[in-house]
Amino acid sequence: MRSTGALTNGSVNYICQSCKAEELIPLDVVEHFDFLDGGAPLDPPKFSCQNCHSEMVPEYFRSHTGIVYDNRAGVKEDKQI
Repeated sequence: MRSTGALTNGSVNYICQSCKAEELIPLDVVEHFDFLDGGAPLDPPKFSCQNCHSEMVPEYFRSHTGIVYDNRAGVKEDKQI
């Protein structure tokens, strides 16, 4: 199953939890990190902000396991597949 994200030209939009900077990360990179991550499955793949070095999380991403990470304000979604 191919995962999906808040895609813009095949990228997932990531938002810094500190400075709110946004960065598009290629979907293939996000999927690669998600697949290899041995940590808690309820935590999305995370990256470091280039501006302030804080943690960045995906705006929206559905992992290969079907878990949905949704950090969009005010959006409700059925998280079951």
